[in-house]
Amino acid sequence: MIRLNSLFLYLKFRLKLLFRKKSNLAGVYLFGLIINITLAQHILSVKGGLVDWNSEVVSLWVGNLHFFVLLFCPLACFNSSQSWPSKERRKFYQWIDLGSGFVTLSQFILALSQLVFLFCLITPGVGLLYIFGFNNHAYLISSVFQVFLLGCFFLSLNIFILKFVKNIVIYFFASMMAMSVFYLIGILASKTTNFVLISLLRKISFAVNFQNIIEGVLSPSFVFFLFSCCTYFLFLSYSAKRIRNKSE
Repeated sequence: MIRLNSLFLYLKFRLKLLFRKKSNLAGVYLFGLIINITLAQHILSVKGGLVDWNSEVVSLWVGNLHFFVLLFCPLACFNSSQSWPSKERRKFYQWIDLGSGFVTLSQFILALSQLVFLFCLITPGVGLLYIFGFNNHAYLISSVFQVFLLGCFFLSLNIFILKFVKNIVIYFFASMMAMSVFYLIGILASKTTNFVLISLLRKISFAVNFQNIIEGVLSPSFVFFLFSCCTYFLFLSYSAKRIRNKSE
């Protein structure tokens, strides 16, 4: 109970510091603005007559949303790890009793709060979509929800990378390389003749599953895979933090 109280107190101060910093807020607003502008461009590019909103507008915009989330997540994790307070508050944080698990969880929550804020900022664009006549709720919710889950996974992966890399240039390079692996893994399916291995690689390949995302197909197995990977990388981050604390 004491640890939970310390966690809530810690998160309260860190969130306040995170969103008080203008550069952090400006970054989130900038990504939100660009995502809304791309959606408006797709809507306005549609000509009159019968419109297939799913294929002509929403699927294209979901692809843009996915790309910007891919770029945003490393930045969100880096911001949450760099928003350190003044000396007085550092002493306050040292007084708070937080274990390695709670520190890792708090880093994830701080990064996740920025991702949630970003998705809140895209609601004006979605509202514009409905104003122009789109009404396929299930398709939009399924696609956006899966992109959000991808973002959660990217956050957990980048938190793990930050345990080993502190230089911002090396961090962003390592982040992009690590995230690319999950898209390129499907290529291995074409290099093997084992049907079981081919099926497995295609199920976990983000490139293959992204096709389902832009088509609005909600795959329970892919959702479970994302949750599992997210939990796994958070556990790895916790283990790395714990080992480092013992060595110190």
